[in-house]
Amino acid sequence: MKTTVLDASAWINILLGLASGQILRDHQVVVPAHFDVEVTSTLRRLLLADRIGAIDFEDAVEAHLDFPFTRVPFNESDLRRCLSWKGRMSVADAWYVAVAERFDAPWITDDERAARTAESLGVRTERQLHD
Repeated sequence: MKTTVLDASAWINILLGLASGQILRDHQVVVPAHFDVEVTSTLRRLLLADRIGAIDFEDAVEAHLDFPFTRVPFNESDLRRCLSWKGRMSVADAWYVAVAERFDAPWITDDERAARTAESLGVRTERQLHD
């Protein structure tokens, strides 16, 4: 089974039907510890801004909770790796890149700038295609 690291913004697009989840089929989907905070925070922000309705919010939360992610806890090695890139990307993005590097897995994201930076660091990325 192929391992993939998934970015929260890419997952939000899948949850809301803006992108296909096909890319995740038959994959072990690995996410860093802060992933759930990013996902639920973004969904809440979209709900409060009336960009999604209450039913879409509840459906997205349930789909999120039901997905069999492999959650990777914080560790000192990843933290040190993230901090080594402090001038190149946000700590949140760097954490995805550190996990992708550790698992030798591609990082699925829709953030073009962060993807280019990750690639310059030797981490494979896959851009999410919107439907």
